[in-house]
Amino acid sequence: MNNKTIACLVTSSPRDRDSAQQALAAVQSMLADKITIDHIFFYGDGVETANSKLSTNSNEQSPTRAWQTIAADNDIPLIVCVTAAEKRNIFADDNLALAFEAHGMGEFFSRLHDVEQLVQV
Repeated sequence: MNNKTIACLVTSSPRDRDSAQQALAAVQSMLADKITIDHIFFYGDGVETANSKLSTNSNEQSPTRAWQTIAADNDIPLIVCVTAAEKRNIFADDNLALAFEAHGMGEFFSRLHDVEQLVQV
């Protein structure tokens, strides 16, 4: 069992299905290995994951819902870079999905002091 506390950084767009699935699988694997995840930070194109209006095909898993489930089941904050989200109109029409919270880079860097490692997934 590993008691390491980490933070995860997601930068891939949920529209890139392979990368989005790889990020989800990596986090699920860490949780299965009993690694403590302090928070998950969405940056760059990764912030699109927090868009409640993100559409997926009916036969595909919604990346937004998958991250919401991980957060709820494991009490992990999902943090979205406010600047990157604004650039991508994530806040237009109040479309920030539930369970996601918007913060600036300062909050992200401050939270890194509480973890042993940052892992980009």
